[in-house]
Amino acid sequence: MRASKLSTLRERLRKGADAFEFDALIEGVSTLDEPGSAAEPPPQVESAHAGPAAPSAADPALAPQPEASTEARPERISSVLDVLGTHLLAAAGGLRAAIRAGEPALAGHYLARANQLLDLLHTVDPTGDTARRLEVASAPPEGRTWPPTAWSIYEFAESPLSGLLPAEAPPGFVEAVLRAAWGLPSGGAADAD
Repeated sequence: MRASKLSTLRERLRKGADAFEFDALIEGVSTLDEPGSAAEPPPQVESAHAGPAAPSAADPALAPQPEASTEARPERISSVLDVLGTHLLAAAGGLRAAIRAGEPALAGHYLARANQLLDLLHTVDPTGDTARRLEVASAPPEGRTWPPTAWSIYEFAESPLSGLLPAEAPPGFVEAVLRAAWGLPSGGAADAD
């Protein structure tokens, strides 16, 4: 990668916070970066892309539900958006704490989690209008949509999540975070061969 492209990419990584106000939303939800607290380690999973654990047959959410009236549907959608948004903010808070601690593997876990939640939010409410109409606390600001996922260096640079990256992040840190999010071992270009 040429030096001019690399410097342009680094500049984009540092200005991504303009696209979405994660910091303001995280402030009300996350306590991960308060003094004296540490980021909770991620649960042990085989891969960052492994889906959620199979639900238990005893799970009350799996019990057959009577046909819902049209009045109950907005309440259910609101509940789904609220849960997904809350989990997204928690993942962004974990990502922030892991980045500040300089732990790319942990940051990769939280980035993968945030991306998975964003995929779900884009499926349920692609524009964010439903979340705003239902007054979901974590809804995107007026005139904005849910941020896109960030599975590549370019996508991360364009993402508001890049605003969590400090200016003094070491070279290769974002690559290490993304490799961890993909479930790949950390390493340089020689590992790709």
